[in-house]
Amino acid sequence: MGYSATEAFEDYRIGLMQCPLIMVIGAAFSSRTERGDAMFAAMARRSCAAMRDVATIDALS
Repeated sequence: MGYSATEAFEDYRIGLMQCPLIMVIGAAFSSRTERGDAMFAAMARRSCAAMRDVATIDALS
């Protein structure tokens, strides 16, 4: 109550900006492996697609 679906969606849009940060931190503190590289590539593709789908950059202005 007092937190509308519209507000939740806007918070989600802006929160997606954390995805690249999580990937950078994860990459900084992990060792490279073929499986890990595939995971980071999937994370990058999926988080960028999500940010594009909900116009995250537009939500910042």
